[in-house]
Amino acid sequence: MDASEPDHSHEISQGDLLPLRRRRRTVSRAEFAAASRSMPRLDDRKYLEDMDRHVDGDLYEPYDRTFG
Repeated sequence: MDASEPDHSHEISQGDLLPLRRRRRTVSRAEFAAASRSMPRLDDRKYLEDMDRHVDGDLYEPYDRTFG
């Protein structure tokens, strides 16, 4: 452990010290566009109908000062 750099994270696997891979935090426009092309189109009306059917909007009033 003394030989490892202080700003890097490591995991121990079967006695070996392995550096953790850093995850990307951003996606390029080209990657986003390519992934979006394969997604199904969203039917706005059906989505809103599903939300109205499954979500009870009376449970939370955002302007209620006594909540939370």
